[in-house]
Amino acid sequence: MHDPNHLAFIQRLPFLRELNPGELQDVLQAFEVEEFSAGDIIAQQGTPARGLLLILGGRVMVVMHDLKVESEREILVDEGQSLGIVELVNGEPWWGSVRAVEATTILRWPRPALSHFIQSHPRVLDGLKQIATMQSIIFRQNFGWLGENETISAIARVHRAILVQSLFLPTLAIILGVASWIWAPFGVGNLSLWFGIGMSLAGLLLGVWRWLDWGNDFRIVTNRRAVMLEKVIGIYDNRQETPLQWVLSVSVSTSALGRLLGYGDLIIRTYTGELLFKNIPTPYTMASILEDQWMRYKHRRKLTDRDDIVQAIKERVSAPGEVEEESEGEVGLIDRAYEPAEKGEQHIGLDRWTLKTRFEEHGVITYRKHWALLLRQILTPTLMILLIIILLIMNLAGFFEEFDPGITVLISICLIFVSSIWWLYRYIDWANDIYQITPSHIVDVSKKPLAREVRMVAPLENVLGTEIDRSGIFGVILNFGSVVANVGTAQFSFDGVYDPARVQQDIVFAQDSFLERQAELERVQRRDEVVEWLSAYHDEVSSSESEDDGGEPNGHS
Repeated sequence: MHDPNHLAFIQRLPFLRELNPGELQDVLQAFEVEEFSAGDIIAQQGTPARGLLLILGGRVMVVMHDLKVESEREILVDEGQSLGIVELVNGEPWWGSVRAVEATTILRWPRPALSHFIQSHPRVLDGLKQIATMQSIIFRQNFGWLGENETISAIARVHRAILVQSLFLPTLAIILGVASWIWAPFGVGNLSLWFGIGMSLAGLLLGVWRWLDWGNDFRIVTNRRAVMLEKVIGIYDNRQETPLQWVLSVSVSTSALGRLLGYGDLIIRTYTGELLFKNIPTPYTMASILEDQWMRYKHRRKLTDRDDIVQAIKERVSAPGEVEEESEGEVGLIDRAYEPAEKGEQHIGLDRWTLKTRFEEHGVITYRKHWALLLRQILTPTLMILLIIILLIMNLAGFFEEFDPGITVLISICLIFVSSIWWLYRYIDWANDIYQITPSHIVDVSKKPLAREVRMVAPLENVLGTEIDRSGIFGVILNFGSVVANVGTAQFSFDGVYDPARVQQDIVFAQDSFLERQAELERVQRRDEVVEWLSAYHDEVSSSESEDDGGEPNGHS
């Protein structure tokens, strides 16, 4: 006998969304409910897949062991997701072992029942193939920027039709080159022959480069955010993302050719604008997965609020005095987390005279610009100092006999002193330009030596999305670039920071922690209000019952 919630659960699955209620009921009858404790092995790598696994509750870990290189890779899979689709669609054994991370409930769709249902519902097989393609990419790719307990729900590259369009020019170059090569009369000095070889080689290299470039771009939906990765090898590296809590709406746009070939645009509207997943295959499937994760996020928040209120009511009724003290203490801790930083903390990071580009003090993460930008700033004074020293040595060695050595030494010392002051000014200017992430704000401090200090501050709660940008070959090779935080209609830019992907993660994690603390404070306040009302109602009912029984309201005889 299945729980009524099971029907709502399978109805949200992307490959079953087009089924009517009667068909869903038939599907549900074939499912088997299985319970697992933390640590239990659900499936073993290399064994045949006995059916499709749907994670009804809890989470599991897929552990893939590579026997060739003796390495393991772990992929966390959250509730609401499915496993075994790749294996069933491709007729392969399990890619990895599936282990329960916590108490987990699985809905298993046995392979015979699934095969029988697909025969009469081929569109379900199309949906399964779409999910299998996504999961194949997830299992093969390793994204180090994922947070703790963050799982990938959907992933896609740009549709192959767009890749084919981008390969038109390289293909044309190869054809023209081969044609010039074949038709040219053979001779060592024949210009047409060498032109054909060069054209063919250029077209081949361009085609390979565009194919690799296509394979580096991803559109991703996790249980926390929507992410767009774009990377041009050796030139450009960009990641844009928006948290699920800032999503306002999701829509799909397709052209006539896109509908024919099965691709379109997924438009994610947020407070700051749009995050566009352009030309992705099966945009409706990804849209449904995003909407499902969006609704799950809201549902988890609602359940947490409800559980807190129920627990507080039980404790208040059983031991009123103790709960009041505990609640007051809890609110006090949260309030203290929101206390503004002391005035002395405003200068954290300004007194660190090192080349270190990232350090933490008192819960504040401070970044300086990459050392490559420092080298660019001090290049001119450094070259001047070296030039003066070289000329001075040459003069003392007798190369410039017309100049008096004593006067030359005096002038050189003065010039070296002035250039050193210039060099020190440039270094202090670099060291004083810092970016910070505090428990509640992001900060941009710009201070010219012996001049005014400009401090820009934005609350973490107002950060509606972030993106990174590594432009130029030096930015890619040395791993520095800009991190842009969208704050309302403005942009807050951390320019020239080392490892911008990590800086972006620091902002995301700090914002998550801040929003969790804020949500916890709001939950405590709402809980206390509801508990106070219900407690007053409970006291009033108890008082009325005592009066009806002939006793005093306060219990005195």
